[in-house]
Amino acid sequence: PYGGFVKAITINSSDHIFAGTWGGGIFRSTDNGDNWTEINTGLINTYVQSIAVNSSDHIFAGTNSGGIFRSTDNGDSWTEINTGLTDPNVVSFAINYSGYIFAGTNSGGIFRSTDNGDNWTEINTGLGNTFVRSLTINSSGYIFAGTWGGGIFRSTDNGDNWTEINTGLTNTYVQSIAVNSSGYIFAGTSGGGIF
Repeated sequence: PYGGFVKAITINSSDHIFAGTWGGGIFRSTDNGDNWTEINTGLINTYVQSIAVNSSDHIFAGTNSGGIFRSTDNGDSWTEINTGLTDPNVVSFAINYSGYIFAGTNSGGIFRSTDNGDNWTEINTGLGNTFVRSLTINSSGYIFAGTWGGGIFRSTDNGDNWTEINTGLTNTYVQSIAVNSSGYIFAGTSGGGIF
């Protein structure tokens, strides 16, 4: 979709693919990736690092220094939604079954919105490292945060409190984190393999 590189991809309930790019904004494909359309109306920062879709098919885009943007019309237009967000460098998202949105930032830790992104609250109690590279949520609603240099933290209370869970993790520079249907957690680290 863009001559630069793609930082994030998500898919909505209609199987439309949204690709966030570094410097080119967001592109949409409605035909399994055969064709792409640039959809940047209202997106004033085109360095997109993270992208997510909620159960209502609202799309959230986290940018390098412009904070978070939301689209409620399949990406045709974007609105900045940064009230309460003190770190505009958003690198990861996770959305739970209640529709709460969690945003991981470059140095400000994690922010939560309980109102579809209209307002954000910092939720860093117990989070020993505030450079959050990745977020994921398991079927029990537990949130896992992969940090750069601090390893992995877990919250069992919607982000109110965080606990470090690094036993056996010999590389604490976590780039990506995922949970499978059996509840296994996988962490991809920088130069240190997968745990």
